Amino acid sequence: LPQLCISFARALSAAEDLTAGLHPNPPAMQAGIDDGSGLIYAEALSFALAAHMPRPQAQEQVKTLCQDTRKTGIPLARLAAERWPEYETAPLFAPQAQLGTAPAEARAFAEAAKAV
Repeated sequence: LPQLCISFARALSAAEDLTAGLHPNPPAMQAGIDDGSGLIYAEALSFALAAHMPRPQAQEQVKTLCQDTRKTGIPLARLAAERWPEYETAPLFAPQAQLGTAPAEARAFAEAAKAV
């Protein structure tokens, strides 16, 4: 038990040292989310299209567009806009539109952590 306590204390000390230097870098985070292809937004696109067609059909069409994006290098947002000009697809490809309740939950967590 004493050795376990010593090891645990050292692990906590190392974790404290590591986290002291952590700071968010929004541009780097954004670059990690989207490489310019827009493929990360494919699921959001298929959910939006499912409001206009059966879900399996929407998923299949989005899958095809994703394959086209990989083959041609044309961003998914552009292919979607060309394929479905009658739908407003552009907002789906903004990271802010896909955050949902995450910002509020993160703020609540931070406030709860400060209170401890």
